[in-house]
Amino acid sequence: MFWSFDVPTEITKGNIKIIQEQYIAVKVKNHIFQINGVVLNANNPKDIEKELIKIMETLEIYDAPIDIINYTMEAMKKP
Repeated sequence: MFWSFDVPTEITKGNIKIIQEQYIAVKVKNHIFQINGVVLNANNPKDIEKELIKIMETLEIYDAPIDIINYTMEAMKKP
């Protein structure tokens, strides 16, 4: 599920303003995974949404706990 809300620009300071916050969530079994991104006045909101979707599409689900160190070492070996 994707949703977003516009941020009032008057609450941000400086030249770069946060104009929108975006969220994407997915339910897997009895867990909900959520990531979020911010859209700056220099970004295109659709680009941020696409990146959030790409990140969420890399989610890997395992039935048992994994050895994160071993998993990372194996992942670093892949081209």
